[in-house]
Amino acid sequence: MSMVAKILIVLNLILAVAVMGAAGAYLNSAEHWKKQYNDNKSQLEGEIREINNSLDLTRKSLDEANRKAQAATTAVVSTEAALKVAEDGNKVLQGKLNDLVAANQTGTATLTNLEAGLRQAREQNQKLLDEKKTADDERRGAMDAKNAAETEQKRLQNELDNATSMLDASQKDKVSLGEKLEAANTAVEMYREKFGSIGLVAAPVKGMILAADPKMDIYLISVGKKDQVKIGDELTVFRGDQFVAVVVVDKLFEDKASVTVKREGGKPMKKDGMDIRQGDKVATVF
Repeated sequence: MSMVAKILIVLNLILAVAVMGAAGAYLNSAEHWKKQYNDNKSQLEGEIREINNSLDLTRKSLDEANRKAQAATTAVVSTEAALKVAEDGNKVLQGKLNDLVAANQTGTATLTNLEAGLRQAREQNQKLLDEKKTADDERRGAMDAKNAAETEQKRLQNELDNATSMLDASQKDKVSLGEKLEAANTAVEMYREKFGSIGLVAAPVKGMILAADPKMDIYLISVGKKDQVKIGDELTVFRGDQFVAVVVVDKLFEDKASVTVKREGGKPMKKDGMDIRQGDKVATVF
């Protein structure tokens, strides 16, 4: 073998190691962003639940404030009606007193009784005025409580809107992460087309889908490190004798692994109209 051929073989090996390192860096970055997205999502969903609970409590406080305000308004109306009746009674008593004085006081005892009745009526009138003032104060307090509850409800609604916006931003980060992962897969595929296989051969394994989340593109399979599965291994998913999808191992455990659907040219490698579901079988891609 000539020296030039040996040099070319060494260069090919160096390029293979460099591409493998770049692909590993891209995959590690994707795993980091994916974990960060899941952590942010869990935190934001917890904050949204807490805000919704606070909103429920605020609504209850607002309802209670409205009830107290209504009760205070009713008490004011009742007090005003009683006050009017007392004032009418005062007028009647004052008229009788005037009649008695005009008739030159036919009886001192009767006049004394009427004066006592008038004094009692005036005391009752003052009592009703005091009750009306108390009712007015309670109504103002209820209105203040209602306004405070409405302000708190608006604040919590703003917090909910902010948390929802943050969750939407995290979703966009996930999309960006997916695009980076697709770019990494494309780079590896271009290397394979130009220089051939990089030497990663998956051990022959068979397993099944333990859990599936098609919306998040996350699936759990029943094989792992003990079955000689490695990160980056590609497996075929099938149902009966029907092809479903090709998946790639992205997280590894002792007796199970996490996989995502492989993408080629930005498109998922799965049968149109079919989603991976629990119970589907998986096997090594050869």
